[in-house]
Amino acid sequence: MKKRPYSKISILFLSITSMTVLSYAAQGGLDTTFGTNGIVTTQVGANTNYVNSLAIQPDGKIIAVGSAGGMMGVRRYNSDGAPDTAFNGAVTAVQVVGDALGVALQADGKIVVVGNNGNPANVDIKVIRYNTNGALDSTFDGDGIVETPIGGSSDVAFAVKIQPDGKILVSGRSDSDPVFVNSFAIVRYNTNGSLDTTFDTDGIVIVLGPGNAITDSMALQSDGKIVIAHNYYTGSAYALTVLRYESDGSPDTSFDNDGRVLTTVGTNVEQAYVAIQKDGKIVVACSSYTSNAAGYDFWVVRYNTDGSTDDTFGNSGLVVTPIGAGAAFDMPRSIAIQANGKIVVGGKSPNGSNLDFVAVRYNRNGSLDMKWGTGGVVRTDLGGSSEAMNAVAIQTNGRIIGGGESDVGSPGTRKFALARYSGDTGETSDFDRDGQSDISVFRPSEGTWYVLASSSGSISGAKWGLATDELAAADYDGDLKTDFAVWRSGAAASLWILNSFDSTVRLEQFGQTGDDPSVIADYDGDGKADPAVFRPGAVAGQQSYFYYRGSFNNASGNTSFVPWGSSGDIAARGDYNGDGRFDPTIFRPANGTWYSLNLNNNSSTATQWGISTDRLVPADYTGDGKTDLAVFRNGTWFILKSESGLVQYAYGGIPTDIPVPTDYDGDGRADVAVYRNGTWYIQQSTAGERTIPFGLSTDIPTPTSYLP
Repeated sequence: MKKRPYSKISILFLSITSMTVLSYAAQGGLDTTFGTNGIVTTQVGANTNYVNSLAIQPDGKIIAVGSAGGMMGVRRYNSDGAPDTAFNGAVTAVQVVGDALGVALQADGKIVVVGNNGNPANVDIKVIRYNTNGALDSTFDGDGIVETPIGGSSDVAFAVKIQPDGKILVSGRSDSDPVFVNSFAIVRYNTNGSLDTTFDTDGIVIVLGPGNAITDSMALQSDGKIVIAHNYYTGSAYALTVLRYESDGSPDTSFDNDGRVLTTVGTNVEQAYVAIQKDGKIVVACSSYTSNAAGYDFWVVRYNTDGSTDDTFGNSGLVVTPIGAGAAFDMPRSIAIQANGKIVVGGKSPNGSNLDFVAVRYNRNGSLDMKWGTGGVVRTDLGGSSEAMNAVAIQTNGRIIGGGESDVGSPGTRKFALARYSGDTGETSDFDRDGQSDISVFRPSEGTWYVLASSSGSISGAKWGLATDELAAADYDGDLKTDFAVWRSGAAASLWILNSFDSTVRLEQFGQTGDDPSVIADYDGDGKADPAVFRPGAVAGQQSYFYYRGSFNNASGNTSFVPWGSSGDIAARGDYNGDGRFDPTIFRPANGTWYSLNLNNNSSTATQWGISTDRLVPADYTGDGKTDLAVFRNGTWFILKSESGLVQYAYGGIPTDIPVPTDYDGDGRADVAVYRNGTWYIQQSTAGERTIPFGLSTDIPTPTSYLP
């Protein structure tokens, strides 16, 4: 990889004259490409309507189910939030009396919806299966509808999962008393809608328990075991209970010896929602009373696979997050886990006399993700006074959908409400999409990349590039995986990209010999890296430029250019203001000053940090979503923390080392790290120090793609 020399320069800046202003959203910001400014509301039935559950189709379309004026409301939206005209004429699927509380998609695209039959005299579990066009599926019990009575008067299904063999698992409550529920049920159906008698002999598991034993949520492990979470009355208060069953419906005795774990969370657990991580750990979100001063708060608990609380998560496995002011009633209603392991919990929180959508995002260790919204919390007022996010789902591109209810424009009644938020951008050098940067190198002598996957420890390789190419690895297709890519100089330079999403090749002419491609990044905030170069002025005092080709709303492939800096300045890639768009930024060796331009409002900053002989190592070392100014000098790192203005000194390396800072432990913070003759020396901000032999002395470590 070429390294461009420093040279003495004169100061020169010009205002932006040829920049295209684009809509964008930082992480947690509303995605303005969805609906109207990121929001969709729909009056589905008469009076009160609300979304209870969401499912995302492989093509990105969104299934929203809920209550619609006494009917089971089922709507499908295109990925941009518009009603899908191919789904029962862009209206609700064939309507059936009852309340829809859960939804799941079969492998063949058919839609399974569960809830209750809406009969106040004798409430029963109701299961409906729709064809992909929104019509009832007559191959499911003859008419597409199955009702299952269990208890005396109040049987309700809250959750549904589809097993790999196509059988349908449903969980909910069952009792003769509709107010004080003493038991819950798990029901399994065959693909034709009949009860599966291989599941606890009659297709039904009933578990008795004192108090309000309602299965609020259910998850299915990869080994077929079933996990249930709910609140449980202990005789003096409600605690959190997690249960695990074998695939035949019997309790799993390897889970805390008897298949059940009881956890004290606050003093009064209200509801619980469960999800399974890729490593098998179990994450539960619930609301519980914390104190008279704090009221009810969001709580998240993580369990190991044996049922013990995970001490590596939060405080002995528990995290509490107060949101509303004072003794607020903060209520989580859903949970989802991103591909990179971050945890998203959706719910509602009071804002004065109103209730708002709320989404909280946690890092994998349970800390709040400071890149998400404000302090890890996003609050959204959709325009009404009574709103709640009852469901959350994650699209394949990392965008986050919240579904629920809002009375906007119709006080006293409610509508289906959806909001879409910008998610993560891919971590640098994360080839396996687990949220951790992978140890990886490019071997010029072979034109081959070698990757040590952080998720599995396996080694993979890809032959992609020539010895004279410059590394340009980044997430160009927005799938949260780093794509193998090289920049090949010439009179008409070109980017050679191997898309990880579909293994297609993308060849894009961009730049010319002498340009610096280390500034390739997401300049329009759509979650995809944009082709970009920094073109330094050719002679002293001559204007320098940033060029980038945004992928958002740019079908014609227009190139934006930003005059910024002059000859001798060094480009310093980063998002220094945390708005989700990378900022044209340069370091001026002559005065040790960083100059950064905010593309959103054309404002600029100038900060002195470093000396002319320093190596630039900008990255987000504090996890606040902003790139920190940082330099490497003779084995010492000097970091200016963006959130506090305090200085951090780190001793890591020797003068001849190659700095390779990025997030190796997945805690959202870049780690101090160097590459030395084929060995990586990493000071992880959470997981401790590591020394990893990987590569040859002549290899180029991938993180240098992002450094000048």
